[in-house]
Amino acid sequence: AFTDRDDGAAGKIEPLEEVVDDLVAALKENHINRLNEGLCNVYSGTIFLNLLQDFDFDLIKLDMRFMKDFKVGNKNSIIVKQVIEMTRELNIHTLTEGVETEDQKNFLNNVGCERIQGYYYSKPDTLDNIKNRVKEGSLPELE
Repeated sequence: AFTDRDDGAAGKIEPLEEVVDDLVAALKENHINRLNEGLCNVYSGTIFLNLLQDFDFDLIKLDMRFMKDFKVGNKNSIIVKQVIEMTRELNIHTLTEGVETEDQKNFLNNVGCERIQGYYYSKPDTLDNIKNRVKEGSLPELE
């Protein structure tokens, strides 16, 4: 975030990083060094890398913002591919949110994303409706 200073220049503040630093310290103080699924969302670069270095994760969730304006070869696809490759080397599972098109799904399958969620498969719905759609065969096939 940016704030106005007396001299008219913008000054950068990073409150989220301070909060994460406090969280990391509290977790270490309590001898917690493994965090379970879904806790680490990939959208805050330095914080994300620090958490990867300090803790073990079962799953990394790539935020749906990476799928916004997605095209193979653009910045989003390069970042997603590299994060998935890095997490695979660290033995961490991956889930990408916000998948809406077959091209996105195919790209993610090709780069090794293990779990995909988004409107491509279904908009949010009740469990009964989803069960009925599975019986009817009206959901895209899962791979």
